[in-house]
Amino acid sequence: MSDSINAIHIPKKRKKHGKGSTSIANKRRATGNIEDAERETIQQLEEQISESRKYYNNIATLLSMLNVDRPNLAVAISICRVFCRLLAGGHLNKQKGASEQHSILVAWLRERYQEYQKALITILRHSGPSSQAAAVSLCMRLAKEHSTHYAGGQNNVWDDGYFNDVVTALIEADDGDQARAEFTRKYLKEYHDISYFGYQIIYL
Repeated sequence: MSDSINAIHIPKKRKKHGKGSTSIANKRRATGNIEDAERETIQQLEEQISESRKYYNNIATLLSMLNVDRPNLAVAISICRVFCRLLAGGHLNKQKGASEQHSILVAWLRERYQEYQKALITILRHSGPSSQAAAVSLCMRLAKEHSTHYAGGQNNVWDDGYFNDVVTALIEADDGDQARAEFTRKYLKEYHDISYFGYQIIYL
């Protein structure tokens, strides 16, 4: 009897993967696919703007994707690159003797630029720490390019206009300790002009 028992093969039970784990895996794949597709869309929109002014409406499309309530940082970074290139190329500057069509285009670009600046200020004031920290870097990158290349009415960005808005937003930011610390470490203590004008705003 014992020999017959030993001869019987008892198969091992296979682990069953429940529907729940399969569903989670599928959702992760789907989320990854959506994120990849979104990154490709953002990159394509940005590249087209660089290629030709006929794609400048892509700027408005990217701004609509930013969502200041739940900031899309990939979009925010992409728009920053777009405006830094436009500023460096002088495309936001009014030109003497320019055609009416060119003047209208410059005015439209300036409006979109201001829209983006305001969006970053809103993110600084009200978003979570990681988004606020990213917004600090983007704001300061814009300020640098603005001070170097922008020939508009607010020529000196440090003692007038946008820089004042950035510092004020940092002071008043909800849960802004991380963003304030980053601004202090990376900019306020590193650059004399930022330190000079920054402390004037802080202590006024």
